Amino acid sequence: MLVTLLLNGCLGFPTEVQLTGTLLDSYGGQGLQGADIAVHDAMNQPGATSTTGANGAIDIAVPSSQSFFLTFSDDADGYVPTSFTGLAGLDDVQAEDGVLFMRSGDDLSALRTEFAACPDVDSTQAVVEGEVRVYLPVEEIDQLPTVPDASIIVYDADDNEYSACYLDDKGKSVADGSRTGATGRFAVFGVPPGPISVAVTWAFTEDLDLTSWYIVRAPQGGVVPMYPAWVQGP
Repeated sequence: MLVTLLLNGCLGFPTEVQLTGTLLDSYGGQGLQGADIAVHDAMNQPGATSTTGANGAIDIAVPSSQSFFLTFSDDADGYVPTSFTGLAGLDDVQAEDGVLFMRSGDDLSALRTEFAACPDVDSTQAVVEGEVRVYLPVEEIDQLPTVPDASIIVYDADDNEYSACYLDDKGKSVADGSRTGATGRFAVFGVPPGPISVAVTWAFTEDLDLTSWYIVRAPQGGVVPMYPAWVQGP
């Protein structure tokens, strides 16, 4: 990655591009004005900072030719730090509508209630939560099928493992579950802050399991929403 960045600089390619989009006050909610934005590059080095404008408008520089992390925070209005991963090339980036949103303290409490059987549910560290869905070329995420029987493991920088908690087919929290139920929902509590790897393993065919890997950045005491955590269908 460093070689790529050096080559970009030598050839006159941009080292930053502009990210625009909208931050919502909840999943499927309304634009949120005045939230703080912090950018980190793929090596977890801090970059630009800004705040969202009218109707949640985002306009901030992000590193080009690599993945980057966005962390949104707004403590005064009861939100918890919420982090997303992006990927930029050499052109400016427009975030898709509805993909960037904040979690509130009430949302986090509701999540803990929903996954009450999880052993680490009361941890004050970060939470990775999400919904495993099969990627298909459709316009609405809700049209994508959820994935039962997927397993999720989080790895920190020292390769320590953090197992997910799951809901059963009826959406009830289970203490000893090892895979997603019909909802595809999962949550990993007690995740340390910083860049982490998320491994999503599912049955690609009857005889073959495959794993999709995601790199995300866990904010201290915050949430990493993955709606959805994509997997490729057979």
